[in-house]
Amino acid sequence: MAVNPTGIGYEFEWREVVDDSKKNKPLFKCLSPKGLILSGKKSEMVFEYLPNNVGEHESQWLFLIPSQNIV
Repeated sequence: MAVNPTGIGYEFEWREVVDDSKKNKPLFKCLSPKGLILSGKKSEMVFEYLPNNVGEHESQWLFLIPSQNIV
């Protein structure tokens, strides 16, 4: 969940940091890769995790607010 405490709404974006050394199917998926959070409001972001085997898995993502040049 993200909260926008500012006085203006902003668009956000999630981008996965892709590891080219891993050639497996991605185990994590962002179901809300882009959206808008209005001033003083909250927005829920959903990620899906579907492992194909038991073990430790990780995924790195960047949260961006392009209009503010924030990463």
